[in-house]
Amino acid sequence: MTSEREAAAPAPAVGAQPTIARVYDFVLGGKDNFGNDRAVLADLLGILPELQGAALANAAFVPRAVQAVAEQGVRQFLDLGCGLPKATSATVLAAAQQFQPQARVVYVDTDPQVAVHGRALLGVEGQAIMVEADAREAEVVLREAAGLLDFRQPVAVIAAAVAHFWPDDDEPAAVLRCYTEALPAGGFVIFTHARGDLLPPNVLEKAVAAYGEAAPIFPRTASQIADFLNGFDLLEPGLVEASQWRPPHGPQDDVRKAQFLAAVAAFGQEPARADAS
Repeated sequence: MTSEREAAAPAPAVGAQPTIARVYDFVLGGKDNFGNDRAVLADLLGILPELQGAALANAAFVPRAVQAVAEQGVRQFLDLGCGLPKATSATVLAAAQQFQPQARVVYVDTDPQVAVHGRALLGVEGQAIMVEADAREAEVVLREAAGLLDFRQPVAVIAAAVAHFWPDDDEPAAVLRCYTEALPAGGFVIFTHARGDLLPPNVLEKAVAAYGEAAPIFPRTASQIADFLNGFDLLEPGLVEASQWRPPHGPQDDVRKAQFLAAVAAFGQEPARADAS
């Protein structure tokens, strides 16, 4: 008998163009990827072998952050650039429902393959939907999300490992604020971004070129990443390497210079006081 996950998986493809979602799926130990995706990752790990540990740390941060805001009473989540369902961590809905049984999630991704998987594996009637859209088109995403989420109540916007695919010409920090400014009840931003300023310039250049086989990527400096969150109220411990954000078992393995910076930040009108009934 074919499992639901197997039924949703892509058919093997020869020479398939690598994609962000499938490369990330492979680095996290998933199976929904092709040979060219694996070749991109092999090239990346040849340049930056600690990248896999950093990606795993980034993926593990998200459920911890979801827990933190769910414990504050938030039960609505908008997951931008959600990617393929990850074998290494609980879904956003599952993580949230441990603390908010009535939690609802809108997953968003522009990749048609992700949308197929999301509808098959993430959608739950009345609790979670999949929206196929470019997260930079905030008006489109918010219009679709309003079918499930009540914007009169706080919302947690998840932008994990997505903004570093937005070039400066797109004004990526402004894209993020399009969401927060459209949510009158406030909420939280769960945010991660690839950091590049710790790497020697030649290593950074090679890594960016290798990833460019799947999509252009724009690692930024710590200062530039911090600018995304200007004016927001960061929860402790602030903007830190992902594995160091409230680690469950004390200090985590050092991912060296392949870092995703991570933070959870409040915005709007006292979102921590959301009605959790």
